[in-house]
Amino acid sequence: MTTMLRFGPVEKDAGGRRIRHAHFVKESMFPVTTACIVANGVRERFAAKLGSGISVDLFEPIAVTCGLMDRLLPGATVFRIESASHLFWLILRPQTVVGLLSAAFGEPHIASLGALSSLEAQTLHAMAKEVAVLCSPIYGDITQLAVTHDYVPMYEAASYFEIRIGLSNPIYLGILLASDPDQQGGVGIGPEHLADIALPVRGIAGSCRLTLAELGMLEIGDVLPMIRRESAQLVTGSVILAHGTCGIADGRNAFLVGASGESTKS
Repeated sequence: MTTMLRFGPVEKDAGGRRIRHAHFVKESMFPVTTACIVANGVRERFAAKLGSGISVDLFEPIAVTCGLMDRLLPGATVFRIESASHLFWLILRPQTVVGLLSAAFGEPHIASLGALSSLEAQTLHAMAKEVAVLCSPIYGDITQLAVTHDYVPMYEAASYFEIRIGLSNPIYLGILLASDPDQQGGVGIGPEHLADIALPVRGIAGSCRLTLAELGMLEIGDVLPMIRRESAQLVTGSVILAHGTCGIADGRNAFLVGASGESTKS
């Protein structure tokens, strides 16, 4: 999770000035690609269990706020899940518990549930464990899963995303992450990795300016007066690499670095 400065639309104040109001907002750093992997795993697992294709929607990761938690937690069944070094929660709202048990027992018309029976609680725990295992791309293998009523740490979590399974009783699987996964940086590239890259290099001994008309009138044999530099330049692209003089060496055009007495390299 990170904090970003966001600017609103351009407005006019009472004096006619054009202003923008800015405010800081929290944003999730959890990668959407990882959430998609989890959502695809959920789709495949449930489709296999139900023996038919299902639709799955992903609600992209967002930063956790008190308002979000106050909307999610009332009446929810929450599983606290641990991996080797990380913590997250699976939030199942009341209608989701109904949807999961309806799918498990093949009773699509269950409208609501009271207190869960022992069999229903065991079934719900088993289904929650399956979902937790599908979250292994986030934090790795799961080591512990249990229902929790300790909601205080959840308000300090980093990111939340949600997966919706389109059944007769829609299922909303809320994944709350205590911290965003470690960002894996790419392989560093140093100068030693660039040593064999060929660059076009040219020596500039002088220059002149021509109008477009003069340029169009150039013919073979014309002589252009050049403004001679105090020293020639060795250039690649627009970068000056060194100063020196141009001449002949071993019968070929050559550049002598630093012959002018100026700095030999830029």
